[in-house]
Amino acid sequence: MRKIQVDSLVPGMRLAKQVLGTNSEVYLNAGVILTSRYIRKLRELGFACVYVYDAFLEDVQVPEVQDVVHEETRRSAIGQLRKLLIDTEASRDKAIAPPKELTQTVYEMVDQIVENPSRMINLSDIRAQDEYLYHHSVNVCVLALTAGAEIGLTRRQLFELGVGALLHDVGKMRIPTQILNKPGRLTKEEFEIIKQHPIWAKHLLRDNPTGASIAAMHHERINGEGYPYGLKLGEISTYAQITGLADVFDALTADRCYRKAHPPHEALELLMATGDYWFEFNIVNSFLAIVAAYPIGTLVELNSREIGVVVETPKGFPTLPTVRVFVTAEEGWLPVPYDLSTLENCRFVVRVLEDEELAFIKKRFF
Repeated sequence: MRKIQVDSLVPGMRLAKQVLGTNSEVYLNAGVILTSRYIRKLRELGFACVYVYDAFLEDVQVPEVQDVVHEETRRSAIGQLRKLLIDTEASRDKAIAPPKELTQTVYEMVDQIVENPSRMINLSDIRAQDEYLYHHSVNVCVLALTAGAEIGLTRRQLFELGVGALLHDVGKMRIPTQILNKPGRLTKEEFEIIKQHPIWAKHLLRDNPTGASIAAMHHERINGEGYPYGLKLGEISTYAQITGLADVFDALTADRCYRKAHPPHEALELLMATGDYWFEFNIVNSFLAIVAAYPIGTLVELNSREIGVVVETPKGFPTLPTVRVFVTAEEGWLPVPYDLSTLENCRFVVRVLEDEELAFIKKRFF
């Protein structure tokens, strides 16, 4: 399957992954054939991308993408978090106590991630614009837990990290919606309001010291350029740095009302420069080891002028995927594609192909 922009969808395409609605209900199930009406509705609801089975690549046999946590666990976390944050907004100053159901879901995430130590993060979440906060918080939790497991945190430590990461942005419930979802550049005064959300989160999580610390410091940077306190190396916890790094990556790779998402390889390239600058190097290195720069299903061109689709990425080598080559400069479209490890064959990806390029390539050879 491939992730594709909603604007590039055409009737007749088949969904490869379910699309979730406002209350984590299923809008459209995997396997649904898209119609003009469905595509229009996805666009109206603010979805930027979906996963589809690509008819052009049926003979290439792209493998299914597996999430590091089960789909039902992710869906449950989004729904429970949404209810908690809406209740928090209504109760104003009341301290947040995560309900038993939510903490149990974090335990389930920890178990699922620890039991799959070799799995890379290949899947990005599909979310509507007005659901950004809930999906973002769950994504940050999953990313932080996976990076924490890579660093070697215990199950207990991972649980503490997971709860804090899941609630790291709870302070945004105090920010006016017109500022939080503003499509243009924020004014200096508006950004100052945004910068208060870690302080508000710390106050709301006052009965959970670890969670409060993570929420308060997830925008701090070890060079002192972060906010709200301007903390430096030695003053920012490992939990907060892991959460902050996950927060940056998920924000970069999400479609927002004011910009398009960065593809994972661009986001990872930006994060590579943050080691011992924004975050400690070992934390950045561990994060890079668990996120695929080119997720399964990404169309790529190699320096050898071979074109194919990513089918796997070895853990620890995020930019060196295994590619199922189906077009070569010498032979054109291959009747029998072959798998090529860029790691083992001294190849590298020179570019990611756009959605419309695949149709052009196939038309050229048929």
